[in-house]
Amino acid sequence: MSYLVTAIGLPLAILVFLYEQRRERQNDQEEIFQRLFDEYRECLKLVVEISNLHLLQREVSTHELSSGLKERRFVIFGIRVSLIERA
Repeated sequence: MSYLVTAIGLPLAILVFLYEQRRERQNDQEEIFQRLFDEYRECLKLVVEISNLHLLQREVSTHELSSGLKERRFVIFGIRVSLIERA
C-alpha cells in the first residue's frame, strides 16, 4: 500500500506544484500587464490634457512651439519610451 501511495502521490504532488507555479506566473504577468496598461492610460490622459503639443500628429513643426512646450513634449516622449521599454 505504501508503494502505491508513493507511486501515485509523488507524481501527483509534482504535477500540483508545477500547476501552481504556472498559475502564479500567469497571475504575475497579468498584474504587470495591468499596471502597464494603467500607466499607458495615464500617459494618454496627459497627452489629451496637453493637446497643444500635438503629440499624436506625425508632422508637427516644432518651430511653432515655445521652449517650455518643447521641453514638455520631450518629457512626455520620455515617459512613452520608458513605458515601451518596460513592456
